[in-house]
Amino acid sequence: MDPSFVRVFLRRLAAGGISAIAIGSASLSTPAVVSSVAIHPLVSDAVFISADGTPPSEAACNAVGRRCFNPTAMANSYNYAGLHASGNKGQGKTIAVVDSFGSSTIREDLAVFNTAFGLPHLCGETGANDPSANCSSTTSPRFDIVRIQGGPPPVPPPPSNGTGLEAHNLWDLEVSLDVEWAHATAPLANIMLVETPTAEVLGVQGFQQMMNAEQALIDSGRVDVISQSFGSGEGAFNNGLASLKQLRQSFVDAQAHKVSVFASSGDGGSTNAMKTRA
Repeated sequence: MDPSFVRVFLRRLAAGGISAIAIGSASLSTPAVVSSVAIHPLVSDAVFISADGTPPSEAACNAVGRRCFNPTAMANSYNYAGLHASGNKGQGKTIAVVDSFGSSTIREDLAVFNTAFGLPHLCGETGANDPSANCSSTTSPRFDIVRIQGGPPPVPPPPSNGTGLEAHNLWDLEVSLDVEWAHATAPLANIMLVETPTAEVLGVQGFQQMMNAEQALIDSGRVDVISQSFGSGEGAFNNGLASLKQLRQSFVDAQAHKVSVFASSGDGGSTNAMKTRA
């Protein structure tokens, strides 16, 4: 699961098959036998299902050879359906989802997701007393967007060593995934989307802003859980261990304030491939 659930990016791994030659006995009269070996990659191309505004059903995905999971399936898979059944749905708690750039459609996306799967609507999403400024301080569950360091630049600057080098729209999918599934996991918890103006692709610069944002959240006492949907290989930190130590203070403070912090393991561990700037 990415800090909360697993991220899957589809790409083409193979097309067609390869041939293998199987040599028979050592007899000159025995010809070589050529057989075709079919390749079945673990990840395959995306398949179009529909242009409907609602998410596809599991049956619709299965019909085209894909696996989709709704909130009920995930609750059963991760064994928290029992918690929901006993009334433990995150009520009274606040989950902070930390992502770069945010998404201009997250309120609408969240409303569609909740309607499609019958989840509780949050005050602050479109169709549920939007925007969150209209929600009273005691309204729960609620959805808020927080920009501790201000918003990202509307247009990324030219390639350089500055900030904003990653395409903002690439984060839209990540933001929707993180916010929606945090809500599906704890449907009565408040959700706070914390946007930072720089992507973690820059390593030290991007991570420092993210850690500063988390530090501010912890110091304010506004959150109980922090979901980190970002990662980068150790090679992105030019000063190695010294740089990493500078970024860990928010984790130390999180432990002291009893704030739970979740992060994904990544696809390649600490030596994860360096990301390219877009």
